Amino acid sequence: MLVTDTDPAKATRAGKMPLIAVQQYGLGQVLYIGTDNTWRWRKNLGEPLHGQLWSQIVQKLGMQRVLGGSRRTQLSVDRQSYAVGERVSIFARLYQSDFSPVRSPQVEASITVRDHDSHQSLSLRAVPEQAGMYRGEFIALTAGLHQVKVSTDSEAVLEIPVTEPRFELGATAMNEPLLRQLAELTNGGFFREENLIALPDAIRSKTEAIQTTVDAEIWASPLVFLLLVTLPTVEWALRKRWQLK
Repeated sequence: MLVTDTDPAKATRAGKMPLIAVQQYGLGQVLYIGTDNTWRWRKNLGEPLHGQLWSQIVQKLGMQRVLGGSRRTQLSVDRQSYAVGERVSIFARLYQSDFSPVRSPQVEASITVRDHDSHQSLSLRAVPEQAGMYRGEFIALTAGLHQVKVSTDSEAVLEIPVTEPRFELGATAMNEPLLRQLAELTNGGFFREENLIALPDAIRSKTEAIQTTVDAEIWASPLVFLLLVTLPTVEWALRKRWQLK
């Protein structure tokens, strides 16, 4: 269900009354809309909302055929694009040559990255109580256009764009759980404005030994100079004392 009626009087034992719902039936999707009043959105606003709703419905239901995909295989993901390191969920609806659902416990899939020597195998497992429906996950490790194929239909290809992560464009709010975890792993501390007064004491209570290495040439040290001067002087004095040549 995509939209439900908020009126409790229309609810049933199964839950709220559905207004818009989508379900897979055979090789296609069925969209149910339980109202004929979407035309009322034109009041005061014109066509934008009404046109946007129906154009997106047509695009969603007909895109598979427009793109010329395989009639026996429907591959999809839960997002339009991913970043390196993110988990990708793949959904597959698979049919045999007679258009009956595939009923194997699992189906093998392959993942390749365009312009990269990268190949990965993935097992898609059957979704319980949904004949022909399979699901699998993998982690995107390389940036590029990932192509997914299943062993049951070599013609069907799903392309997944994966980009390098751009953290500067992500959420800018403080991630307190992550900061606390970093502080714990590095033997540090997490402080907010209300307990910032304790920061100086926490710094003074911690001592850190710092080791430094200084490279010095032996011949230029004062000790070597004293040895060079002392030894000849002692030898000269001894020779004078015992009248040695």
